[in-house]
Amino acid sequence: LTTLIYDTAANPLLTEMRIWLMSFSETEKSVLNLIFDKGNYDEAGSGRLKTFKGAMNKKTVHVVDIDICNAKRILRWEKPTLGPHAILLAFSLHDDRFTDQTKEIVENLEFLGEKFWTHVIVVFTEGDRSIDEYSGAQRSVLEWLLEKCGHKSYICGYAPETTERRELSERIQRMMRRNNSMHLVLPDISDRDSQSPLDILRKLDGKDYLFTPEVIVQEGQRKYRLQCDHAGWFHCKFTQIGFNMEVEGEVLYSTVLQDSDCPVPANYYQAGPVYDIKCVQGELSQLRLPHCETSIEDARHFMSVIHYSNQMVDILKPQNITSTHVTVSIPETSNFFISKMVNWFTDHWSKTHGQVILFYLQQAHRLHVFLKPRNVDPREVEKCNKDYTLIQTACECMLKYECVYSISCDPVEQHGPSVRPKIQPMDTKLHCTKQWKHYYPTFDIKLPDGVMDVGLHLKKKNPKKGRVDVVWSRDITLTDYTAENRRPTLSTDEQCVSFLKKNKAKLIQKVKNIDAILDHFEDIIVDEQIDEIGAMTTNQKKMKRIFKIIEGQGLSSKRMFFDLLYQEERGLMDEMTKDNN
Repeated sequence: LTTLIYDTAANPLLTEMRIWLMSFSETEKSVLNLIFDKGNYDEAGSGRLKTFKGAMNKKTVHVVDIDICNAKRILRWEKPTLGPHAILLAFSLHDDRFTDQTKEIVENLEFLGEKFWTHVIVVFTEGDRSIDEYSGAQRSVLEWLLEKCGHKSYICGYAPETTERRELSERIQRMMRRNNSMHLVLPDISDRDSQSPLDILRKLDGKDYLFTPEVIVQEGQRKYRLQCDHAGWFHCKFTQIGFNMEVEGEVLYSTVLQDSDCPVPANYYQAGPVYDIKCVQGELSQLRLPHCETSIEDARHFMSVIHYSNQMVDILKPQNITSTHVTVSIPETSNFFISKMVNWFTDHWSKTHGQVILFYLQQAHRLHVFLKPRNVDPREVEKCNKDYTLIQTACECMLKYECVYSISCDPVEQHGPSVRPKIQPMDTKLHCTKQWKHYYPTFDIKLPDGVMDVGLHLKKKNPKKGRVDVVWSRDITLTDYTAENRRPTLSTDEQCVSFLKKNKAKLIQKVKNIDAILDHFEDIIVDEQIDEIGAMTTNQKKMKRIFKIIEGQGLSSKRMFFDLLYQEERGLMDEMTKDNN
């Protein structure tokens, strides 16, 4: 009767199961006998990955036998197509089995993803000791192991084989029901380990290209342009979008706010900006869009890309999902955005790679704080208010939807207990909205007069543990962002280009630190041109050549040149910008 209840509770669409048997020694034959009905199975493969096939409760089961100590190397060589529904970690109960080295080896298995332990059952096989005889350091390691797997374990050798087979089967099926019959999604097993989309894009292979886009303004809207003279993958340094061009061509693209004309399908919610992409020339076959998911398993189960064109909505199935990007083939160009299906099993509220975006409003002496996913471009938020000055600081943090956040702002100077910043709201719950229609500040901080150095601390309430956790902290000096210490009249790309054109002759004569500027030119011009300029005999000749090259490039290259001049010739640029005012 018990077996019947578990069988009917299992997913009726799941006709085959995949189980990994992981152990420190040769294949645990005693565990194999318990997995398969009546202990009957066939060896289906050999080599580095031994596989076995049989039945469990009349369902086909594929078992892969993996040596724990060499798991990463073996899986890199012979990665299975799909991950397991269950992982059995087998330990024989021998002396010196649960040591610090054992713990270290098992911890290394976490390269398989954060949901590795939700798919694990620890199976103890007979040895020269009972499980209750372990004490001291070995007992601590044993308890750590049980805690990591959520106390999902089974001890063999204490009941008839038929009873043990039924009990182990029940434990496996119970765990699978808790996981909604989902298998463990295997990560990209490689030696590189990147923290952000831009870090990964900097390590592209020879067929991929990281480019700085040309910035243009059409009908008052900033757009980016990709122009390529050959086929390949091209990745935008600003937006981290990837474009797979089949031939040479041109692409115009921009980020737009969502509106009611571009609906989000039922049971989905928006998980990234809306990108308006137009292939002006050539053929664009695929896109890579940056996502913010912390769990690649969730991303592969629930994430899609929405394509909206001619009032028609298509849900595109990803061809590949990495830790930072979603790749899709596209039928045509128009509006695209990442969406995520509502996961009713976990209330669909999850962690996300987020960021804290700070803007200073000097005239009002206020700070506006935005809590946004990592794939939101701060430059797009900056367009919401002409008085915004973006504060450049480390901004990445982990955010969790449906949690309550607050922020504290502590003046560094001593202004007395009565002089405190006014923060609205005091706290707020971070919601996962269906559509991103507007960018509103999460917190508005009114600073006391004269307070220019503050310490900001973002806090998340943890009601289960009865505490408040600080998830992000920064010390900010606002004098760096006042009109006296920045370029107020040269805040746009167009104004910077106008300044370069107006002051070309003076810059050619007065700029001295040209070699330092050239050190940062790899994102603007090719190496051959840098070498050519560096070989010239006078600063004036070098600057004339730089201007000739820059004048033939786009808005973004001119802005980068302006910023490099300001970085390496601060005194001269301060003097010239004041003269222009």
